[in-house]
Amino acid sequence: TRLLPSELMQLAGPNAMAMNMLRRMVENQTLALRKHSLEKHGRGPIVVVVDGSGSMAGADESETTPIEAAKALAMVMAYTARQQKRWICLVEFGNADQWRELVLAPEDWDEDQLRDWLEHFFGGGTSFTVLDKVTRAWSRWKCPKGKVDVLFVTDADAKFADNTVKVFSEFRKQN
Repeated sequence: TRLLPSELMQLAGPNAMAMNMLRRMVENQTLALRKHSLEKHGRGPIVVVVDGSGSMAGADESETTPIEAAKALAMVMAYTARQQKRWICLVEFGNADQWRELVLAPEDWDEDQLRDWLEHFFGGGTSFTVLDKVTRAWSRWKCPKGKVDVLFVTDADAKFADNTVKVFSEFRKQN
C-alpha cells in the first residue's frame, strides 16, 4: 500500500516489466511512501462494491481482465483495513439476484473466506440496484460508527435512478 503509483503501474505492463518490478520489490529497491497519520479516530469501515458481470471478464486478450484488477483492488483494500484495524465489507454483484458479501472485523479475520470471495465471479448481467442493497444491508453488518469509505468498481457507464441516488445520499449523511 506504500508503493508509488508509478511502481504499481508496472505490474499491469508487459510480463518482463512486471517481473522486474516484483524483483525490485523483493530486493527492497522500489520507491515507496512513508505514511504517518495523526488521526486515530473517525476511521470507519471500508466498503468495496465490485461489478461481477460478464463484461468484467474482458473482451480482448489483455493480460489483466477488469475483474482481476477489481478483485486485486479489493484485496489491497482488505489488507489496508486489516493494517488500520478497520472493518471491511466486500460486495460482488451481478444481476438483480446475484449478490455475494463478506464482512470482516479486524479481530475476526478469516483468510479462507476472503480467498473464496476473491476467487468467485458471477459472470452474468448487471443490475445497479446494488447501492440500495448496500444501504439495507448496513444495519445487518453491524459495523462500528466512523467515516465510511465506499469504493464502487465497474467497467460500465453506471446510471443510477434518482431514488437510488437520494437514498444513498441520505445513507452517506448518516454514516
